[in-house]
Amino acid sequence: MRRLQTWTFLLCCAAGSTSSAQAPSSPGQAAPVARSNVRPFSAAVEAARAHLDGDRGVEALRALAAVRGRAARDLAVAAHRAMARLAELGVPLEPDAARRASPPQQRGLAASLATLRTWTAAHPDDALALLIEGRALLISGQIEEAERALGAAASARPGDPRAWNDRAMVLVALRRLPEAERCLEAASRLAPGDPEPWSNLGAVRLARGDAAAAAEAFEHAVERAPDVARHHSDLGSARLSQSDAAGAIRSYRRASALAPSDGVILSNLGFALSLADRLDEAESTLRRAVAAAPQSVSAWNNLGAVLARRGQRDEARACFERALGLDAADPRARANLQGL
Repeated sequence: MRRLQTWTFLLCCAAGSTSSAQAPSSPGQAAPVARSNVRPFSAAVEAARAHLDGDRGVEALRALAAVRGRAARDLAVAAHRAMARLAELGVPLEPDAARRASPPQQRGLAASLATLRTWTAAHPDDALALLIEGRALLISGQIEEAERALGAAASARPGDPRAWNDRAMVLVALRRLPEAERCLEAASRLAPGDPEPWSNLGAVRLARGDAAAAAEAFEHAVERAPDVARHHSDLGSARLSQSDAAGAIRSYRRASALAPSDGVILSNLGFALSLADRLDEAESTLRRAVAAAPQSVSAWNNLGAVLARRGQRDEARACFERALGLDAADPRARANLQGL
């Protein structure tokens, strides 16, 4: 399952309106891929659909390469080729990611999306096509349309956790966090062994201010993928929000052991150590953080705050000025400088 990668949107999101598609109330197996309501698919298209359903775009293109002549111009073949090309474009599954894509990627996205939209207009029950269309619309920055497509995909195939997982990303971008939480609860029920819906659910709950429920979701992610540093780091952030500095330090240390050069994790660990008044450890950790991530405003702010507490005012000022040099609008660095 694809991970939701744009949780920075959550920092300024607020709760929104009610859901237009209800999440399933109990676990279930993914339904068979929705078929055309006009006629059976050819063997090549059936093979391509099976590959696409497993997120294997290259194999889907190979299956369709055998179709030649007039049959290659059939809308079903063209639509499934478009789906396969969209899967292989290499553009991150993030809102409006096409803006940062290369010109060939942008052209490929636009052409494939146009063909796919023609197909789904004629086959509104095709859950697989709706899922891929929703992803393409999300990448293109057409957020409202992406929500429509992914909502339709979830309704057409309610046993597929991907539709609920991906729809949650769109709902986050639309600042509709209660609905996003319900979608991720559905995805975690449908794929209980997958850490990603749990991780994403924790992020939404944390953004909604429910640190205890967020920690519970992150613990599920850690149990399912104990060797993934970001799950431990996310759990540390939830514990920090619960004012549990000791618990946060334990989680951040585990994350840092798995990703020792990750400046963000080191910055978070240093901040938690400072809250626990372990200033020697905090300073040494934060110096490692700014060395690993010299562009991190947060790391410079955290280091400056520790140095200020230790009476090293000139060095603290230099850290805050470095943070402002990276982000002139950063309110924390300005407040820290004024405090000095």
